[in-house]
Amino acid sequence: TFDGQNKKISNLVITGNKSNVGLFGFTTNGEIKNLVVENAKVSGYLNVAVVAGTPYTSKYTNITVQGHVEINGFSYVGAVGGKNAYASWSNVTVNVDETSYINANSISDKNYRTYVGGVCGFMGEGTHSFTDVTSNIDVKGTTCDVGGIVGIAHEGNSFIRCASSGDVEICSAPSETRAQEIGGIAGVW
Repeated sequence: TFDGQNKKISNLVITGNKSNVGLFGFTTNGEIKNLVVENAKVSGYLNVAVVAGTPYTSKYTNITVQGHVEINGFSYVGAVGGKNAYASWSNVTVNVDETSYINANSISDKNYRTYVGGVCGFMGEGTHSFTDVTSNIDVKGTTCDVGGIVGIAHEGNSFIRCASSGDVEICSAPSETRAQEIGGIAGVW
């Protein structure tokens, strides 16, 4: 368990083209709680976020990302978590300035799925919940799976009192079907 005791980490910068990128690269079977991150610039390849590139089976509780935030990656990108959220999250807030953004550019010779969300890129199947989760960050992705809260929400999960107010955009979708994989809460359910 990592308890930030409501203290603030400011001006986080992580650059490069690696995978599992964030304050934590990969978490499992634990909990990250009571943490504020203010002002962050994070870039990587797969599984990219401010708090955890791969949050996996850890709970996330009382987390805030605020200030000016810029996140760039190829696929599985979000403000708090990148890929594989397989646990319940609650009281997670992304409240950033109007010039902040998340950008996932997965254009390649294979048009890889983007999986990008304002909070988390990929929420795995199960009976997990996102409760009291909000985001105002602008989210842009290529190909598909672009959402205001999550890029994809697999079966069995629930969203309770969640809201997104940032712009959500797909560019360069390879087909009309993929161009429809966009949403204010989830790009794909």
